[in-house]
Amino acid sequence: MEPYLHAASSLLSANVFVFLALGTVVGMMLSSIPGLGPSVTIALLLPMTFGLQPLQALVFLTSLYQASEYGGSITAITAATPGTSNAAALVLDGYEMFRRGRPQKALGYSLWSAAGSSLIATVALLLIASPISHLALSIGTVQLASLELFALTLVASLMQGSTLKGMLSVGLGLLLSTVGTDVLSGAPRFTFGVPQLLNGIPLVPLLLGLFAVSEAVRLLTRDQAVRRVPMTRQRLVWLSFTEWWRTVPIVLFGTVIGFFLGLLPGLAGTVPPWISYSAAKSASRGREKFGEGATAGIVAPEATNGAVMHATLVPAFFLGIPGTPSSALILGAMTIVGLTPGPLVYAHHQSLILAVFEALIISVALLWIVGTLVTSAWANVIGKLNQKALGTAILLLAVVGAYASNGQMFGVYVALIAGVASVVFRATGFSIPALVIAFVIGPGFENNFRTALTYSHGSYLVFFTNPVSAAFLGLAVASVAFSVWQSRRQRRSRSGTAVPVA
Repeated sequence: MEPYLHAASSLLSANVFVFLALGTVVGMMLSSIPGLGPSVTIALLLPMTFGLQPLQALVFLTSLYQASEYGGSITAITAATPGTSNAAALVLDGYEMFRRGRPQKALGYSLWSAAGSSLIATVALLLIASPISHLALSIGTVQLASLELFALTLVASLMQGSTLKGMLSVGLGLLLSTVGTDVLSGAPRFTFGVPQLLNGIPLVPLLLGLFAVSEAVRLLTRDQAVRRVPMTRQRLVWLSFTEWWRTVPIVLFGTVIGFFLGLLPGLAGTVPPWISYSAAKSASRGREKFGEGATAGIVAPEATNGAVMHATLVPAFFLGIPGTPSSALILGAMTIVGLTPGPLVYAHHQSLILAVFEALIISVALLWIVGTLVTSAWANVIGKLNQKALGTAILLLAVVGAYASNGQMFGVYVALIAGVASVVFRATGFSIPALVIAFVIGPGFENNFRTALTYSHGSYLVFFTNPVSAAFLGLAVASVAFSVWQSRRQRRSRSGTAVPVA
């Protein structure tokens, strides 16, 4: 109990609470704007963490991440335009309930489900932190390298789109992560004579370019405007005790699904909410009401979204393996403030990690209060935003953030080049999330892989003779094989011809 109390005492600082509140409020508001999901929001605000203490930076970013997952649901419900891809499942019943004259209830079910699942998932994080850290410490470099390879294959296989393009995206991310100075030999790699690349491609400008700059280009070049949000008269988003109590089993159901699926890199994201929605529909006695404003059709995917976010912090913090682009951004921030994600992070910084998790509980309460008071008013504001002006503002913030990351124009050049590349990648179906996750995992994977080979005197058999490592390699092969089989089946289904009727 003492470690938890000691961690809680560090949250009594006014500075920490300010960043917690700022992350919660800004996260909810920015991510509710279509296109500005958690990844773009965190990328834009990542430069704010420069110079902060580790606790302040992580509390700000994790509360920002938590609030962003809820914020994307606001326009999904009020305008059938999800602020994030994870909130797409809420359009089916959320917007239908909204359209049928129950706007506050639709928003209420979303808010209360997000807060409930986030609270449960945060408590789970606090309970499993110590056991997970001990388990992580028992994993050697051989097993960890194979685990990271398995994570990379999952990311490539489970991301939306072509499996081949997912693999190529992961490969490009790994290639970019090798730019810089070789840690073992000290020789420059792929720097092409550019001295600024000796320390590798700068993380913050790269992420700002891939997410923020490309989103700004999309907003500036698209013709259609976001559908205007219908005005609502009632200000507070509220549920009665009876309405809330009826949702508790569904919240628990969605939280369990989201937490376990969120532990798997590549699967965390858009897939779990749809799985939760389908499972809730199958288990419901009134499944015919789904798509017509069913309460469970809002609660289940929203609860899953909240739980997924928290679950992604487990492999990110304790293994250094991000499951989503947002958790990859937080890993990047950890390195910026001097922390090394991985098996030793909890052993060396136990109080800090527990304090970050405990801060999320306060952030949940604050999110519920702010969401109750301002969701309706903010939804009305979103509908009036000018998309061109928004795109210009995002581009300016991205350029300023890229310059502030190292005080040189080189950061701006990297952001702009990455932004152009991101636009091309999206147009051609390549996966930006897969590239980012691979870029972040890459250095750790390379170090563990080369260290394992050093201990084995260059023998690759060490990865196959170790039972745990062999199991992860087998899972990696299985994930790729399953993805290829599924892609071929889908192609045959699309190209199949109808059977002629006799």
